[in-house]
Amino acid sequence: MARVMLLGMPEAEQKKLQTIFGSVNVSCEVMPSFDAAFERISNDPPALVVAQKPESADPLKSLQNVLRAKAPATPFVVILPHLSAASAMEALRAGAYDCVAPPLTRLDILAAAKRATSRHGRILFVAKVTRPKRKIVPLIFGVIVGFLVSGLFFRHVNGPPAPSFSLGSAHLSGLQWEGRQLWVGDWYDSTVTCYRVRQGFTPRQRRLWTNEIYKLLDGQPILVCNTSDTLVTVGTDLKMRSHQRTNNLPTVQSASVPGTNPTGLTFDGHYLWSCDSETGLLYRHGDDLKVLDTVRSLLEKPAGLAWDGESLWVIGSMPLKLARLVPVEKGYVWQGPFAVGNLLPERVVPSGLAIGFDRLWAISGGNPRLVSIPMADLEKKPILWNAAQNEREKKP
Repeated sequence: MARVMLLGMPEAEQKKLQTIFGSVNVSCEVMPSFDAAFERISNDPPALVVAQKPESADPLKSLQNVLRAKAPATPFVVILPHLSAASAMEALRAGAYDCVAPPLTRLDILAAAKRATSRHGRILFVAKVTRPKRKIVPLIFGVIVGFLVSGLFFRHVNGPPAPSFSLGSAHLSGLQWEGRQLWVGDWYDSTVTCYRVRQGFTPRQRRLWTNEIYKLLDGQPILVCNTSDTLVTVGTDLKMRSHQRTNNLPTVQSASVPGTNPTGLTFDGHYLWSCDSETGLLYRHGDDLKVLDTVRSLLEKPAGLAWDGESLWVIGSMPLKLARLVPVEKGYVWQGPFAVGNLLPERVVPSGLAIGFDRLWAISGGNPRLVSIPMADLEKKPILWNAAQNEREKKP
């Protein structure tokens, strides 16, 4: 029977993890020290090691060396003492497959364990990992008056999720909201995940559940965008690909990206848009992925794109600012720049940007949290830009 080795964590967390893995019939073996674990791994390797992050990265590096020599098919996952991008990157550089930060939920632990073992060709458990259904205590309501109360009830349970929450991975890249669906790329796993927001009375109940996970066979996605016909990705090889939305995302067509540092990808309902931080340009693409038009970004070094249903939003510069590109007859109108506020820490650029539930959402590399700010908080100061100006800017 496959087992999990628990290493270097307090007794309370050991019991919690034993309960979580026990719910999918996976046994746990608790080791008192890293040295004892190294000897046990050499004699009888487990399917997975879950280790509490020590103060120094040296024990994790030693663990990686032992696993590489004695159990190359056994990955390890690190439990962080608190959410920290620097701490997560230190663990990943030491060889960890993934990191999980408190609060340690059942879904976060089992999803990370299943991803790690599946990536290394192991089967830890076959049960589908979902959030357990909550039992809602029936409440006795008074008389509900007319359609107004019914409408308010519907709007409330279909409200947005919490303004900030963890997606359980530190390798997130690319982001897009479609109604109550969220598309997220993971460059390390070469996957694109489609989440759906649950219904509920509180933001805590309106969490995300995994609707579908797609595995790419021909690239690692750094940008993702779902269109009406295909799923489009930009890979680490600087190729833009359109995929069928089926297992392994078979590529329909591909093209080289226009630039050397692609940082944004979004769909306006008719056209695909991308941006490049090095050139400072926004590109409008046709169905064949070729560039139809270019627009000079109002902000230096554009770092992300998002579509709000009427206009294109660009994030860039340092400190981060936002600008809005509104399509008009024979051109566009720039509005902005707008202050981003505390969307991301200072000097941190997003690895994904999206608009949903009247909020601007962002993720950044090395941090599993998805964060947001209300769109209403942005100040609007229009600056005119048109097609004629665009033609002058493109001339040398």
